[in-house]
Amino acid sequence: MHGYDDFFKDVEIAFQDLILKRRPKIILKSDKDFGNYAVELCFKNSKLTFDLDRMNLQCNLINIKDLSEYSILKIVSILHPEKQIKFFTNEVNETRTSVVDYLNFLNDIIEKYLTNVLDGDFTWSDQYITKAKEESTMIKRVLDLEPSDIIYQKFWKGDESWKDDLLLRFKQF
Repeated sequence: MHGYDDFFKDVEIAFQDLILKRRPKIILKSDKDFGNYAVELCFKNSKLTFDLDRMNLQCNLINIKDLSEYSILKIVSILHPEKQIKFFTNEVNETRTSVVDYLNFLNDIIEKYLTNVLDGDFTWSDQYITKAKEESTMIKRVLDLEPSDIIYQKFWKGDESWKDDLLLRFKQF
């Protein structure tokens, strides 16, 4: 399955409280031939984008003033570094249920931690860029490792502890 027609409805249901409170302009996009679906929730100072491509869901926040794009979970890691937020579902990846679970997870994160960002607070963006550059350098280092290396394996499994392991091993960045 590449995507599904009810994706639009699933986004609206998951974010119904946010939509009712803030009344964003909602833009729906679809390329049904290829299974790509997208929803944009456009607020006064920001925009949330949800892209479903081959059952892989990406959610980003865009600063409307300069069109900079940011990952929701990376924003939270900068604004609330004490939080170890991870998504977990009992469902198999790439099913409608896993997509809905992730949408509900994202709604909770945005409601709890990012309402100020939706309102236009981008004072953290320089820190985000610095962190993204550091992470990019670290990823390049991981990709040079042997596939049998534990850091390499953790990276590809999505285990975020690869970052601490890499820092300990090379004591730089």
